[in-house]
Amino acid sequence: MKYPELRKKSWNALKDFFTTLNLDDIWIFRGQSDYRWGLQTSYKDSFNKQEVFGPENERTLLDTFAAKAPIYLQHQDIPTNKLDWLALMQHHGAPTRLLDWTYSPYIACFFAFSKAKLKDGYCAIYALNTHTLYENAKNKLGVTVDNHYLSTRKIFLGSSIIDKLFENDIKTVVSVRPLTMNKRLNIQQGLFLVPGSIAVGFEENLKEVFPTPTNQEIIKIVIPIKLRAEVLSDLHFMNITQEVLFPDIDGVARSVRDFENWI
Repeated sequence: MKYPELRKKSWNALKDFFTTLNLDDIWIFRGQSDYRWGLQTSYKDSFNKQEVFGPENERTLLDTFAAKAPIYLQHQDIPTNKLDWLALMQHHGAPTRLLDWTYSPYIACFFAFSKAKLKDGYCAIYALNTHTLYENAKNKLGVTVDNHYLSTRKIFLGSSIIDKLFENDIKTVVSVRPLTMNKRLNIQQGLFLVPGSIAVGFEENLKEVFPTPTNQEIIKIVIPIKLRAEVLSDLHFMNITQEVLFPDIDGVARSVRDFENWI
C-alpha cells in the first residue's frame, strides 16, 4: 500500500513535525525499525506461506491458548472475553490479528529505534488519524460508542466489536482497547488496530478505509537509523526506556542491553 511519505533528516525536525499535527484530531502512531516493511499483523505474518488461512485458524489458536493459559494464570487474571484473550496472546508473542499502536509519537519512535539492527538505512514512524477509521467502522459494522470519552478518543472498548469482526468477514480496520488493560499496554499508551477480514492482509483492509490516503489521514515518516544514539538518549531523559515501558525484570534486562548499544 502506498502511503503519503515524509522524510526527516534530523531528530529535531521530527519532533518539530509532531507539534504541527492538529490537536483537534486524534492521531495514533506505530514505529517500525525498517521503513521497507509494510503494516502487517503477526497472524498474517505467521500464516502467509500456508494455503489454509482464515477464521477457522484464528478460532483454533484462540481456543488452544484459552484452554492452556489458565494453568499459568492467577484466577483474577483469566480473561473473560475474546478481545482480552487476544490482547493476552499478543502480550506473550502468540500470533493474532491485533496490530500495536500508541497515542504517543515518542513511544513509537522508541520502538522503531530500539529494535533497529542496521547501522545504516531508515526507520519508519506511521501516523494515522483515527477519525475516518472510526466513522468507517461505525458505518460498516453498525456499532456506536455511548461513552463520551471513548467516542472523542475515536476508540471502541471491550469485546462486542471483536464479536462483530468474528461474526462477519468485512474489510475494514477498527481502533480498539481491551476492557482490562495490562500494565504494559497502559504505560505504553497503547491501543490496537484490528482488521475486519483476516482472509487478506492488514493493508488490504486499510485500503477499504483509505482508498487513496492523504497526509491528513495517514503519513509514513522516514528517518535515518544513524540517529539512533541521539534519539534513544533524548527519549531516556523523557523517561521512555525499556525499563519503564516493560515494568518487569525483562524490561530491566532490555534497558541494560539498549544502554550498552548507544553509549
